[in-house]
Amino acid sequence: MQSDRIVRAFELIEEARHFESADAKRVQLGEVIETSNASGHLQLGCEARTALIEVEVFDGQVERAIEHFSWCLQQMNDHPQEVDSETILWEYKWIGNKLCRFPDVSLERIDEILCDITDRFAAQGWSERAPHQIRMEHAIATGDRIEADRSFQLWRKAKYGFGADCPACEQDRLVDYWLFVDQERKALQAADPILQRSFECAEVPHITIPRLLQTLLKRKETDLAYKLHRTGYRMVALSGDFMDAVARHLAYCALTQLYQRGRQIVSCHCLRAVQSADLMNSFHFFNAGLLLAKTAIRNVAGIRLELPMLPGIPSGEYLEETAIWFETCAKERATALDRRNKNQYYTSLLNQSKSLLNEDWPKADPSWDRPLLANKQSQFSPDRS
Repeated sequence: MQSDRIVRAFELIEEARHFESADAKRVQLGEVIETSNASGHLQLGCEARTALIEVEVFDGQVERAIEHFSWCLQQMNDHPQEVDSETILWEYKWIGNKLCRFPDVSLERIDEILCDITDRFAAQGWSERAPHQIRMEHAIATGDRIEADRSFQLWRKAKYGFGADCPACEQDRLVDYWLFVDQERKALQAADPILQRSFECAEVPHITIPRLLQTLLKRKETDLAYKLHRTGYRMVALSGDFMDAVARHLAYCALTQLYQRGRQIVSCHCLRAVQSADLMNSFHFFNAGLLLAKTAIRNVAGIRLELPMLPGIPSGEYLEETAIWFETCAKERATALDRRNKNQYYTSLLNQSKSLLNEDWPKADPSWDRPLLANKQSQFSPDRS
């Protein structure tokens, strides 16, 4: 019977949520979507796609997630009584937050979408806190200090309510803002409850830890930085959506001369960076890769980086050649992002990274320079005392 098929299809969605493999989830959820298309059951189609959006976002395939979300949003517009608008609006937050990663999406289009999110939140009676936060995050990602400051003030003043991020995510965004405006002491203070595990969620402390590594090195807190790197990299190594966090761990390895560790990170993540349409986070990866190659050349570290065996990519055997390739990849992405953002923010980040070579960074204990296995569950208990 048709009703039995629909009930079973909803059960398949719940089963897929518990699969370990992203590909296995895609296959099963894709079959449910086919069932929804054949039956015309809109709620089934929306639920399967929202589950698939989560899969794609956490696997770093944001373009696919946007495609699925567009379908859900259209159903919400056309059939508001037949679909779960609340779930779709939660997904809208995720999608809206990640648009800045793709330079083909213009600033004007991003602004339209953020205005739409704000209007829909208001129509539902949800808190305006999340829309302000998303605007702040976009401003940080595009290097717009004026807008970041404006949105930060509105975000902090807005009442916490339905639709706002979880406390852990909000605390992480506070860390990110203070680092963006060069208030490192305030950033470390904001990060402390996260490091003490007062705040945790699916993304925190995963993305918070790597934000702090360079600041800790500047303050000569070498042992704490290494402890956070060791546990933090394991948290992000298995997810495609944490490319920026992986890049920060790679930069840490470059600055502290953990070359074998850096070599492992390049080997594990370079192919995804090459293939990713997310030019913002892949920029950060190639920028960190350039830093690793340059520091290895300067310190005469005889390492060979394992790069993807694809046309136009060097073998990784010669560091000078590899450094040129990393810089070319980073420059191409910086140019595309700056053109869309109408500034030189990513070019300046590339230049800042090069200037790090002239600073005195604490060298890690050579015994620490060994590969790390990526564990799905990773515990940490940093002590800042």
